[in-house]
Amino acid sequence: MRLCFVQELEGRYKDSLRRMDMEVIRKLDQQVVDQQLFLEKASVPGFTVTNNPTDIQLQMYLIGFIATLSRSSSHV
Repeated sequence: MRLCFVQELEGRYKDSLRRMDMEVIRKLDQQVVDQQLFLEKASVPGFTVTNNPTDIQLQMYLIGFIATLSRSSSHV
């Protein structure tokens, strides 16, 4: 009887955790789209709204490069 109760609690915990994980992923995906839209509207080359992992990886490299340039120009 106790084992069944523990298994039920574990199942509820796993379901709750999965729902929370999916919500976090959904919010992160929305942040990516918002960032892509902002940079596309600012006419930053290489930025369009996409969910293609290769394109997103390229955009991440571009953001890193832009951040590096920004840091180096602030030290001059």
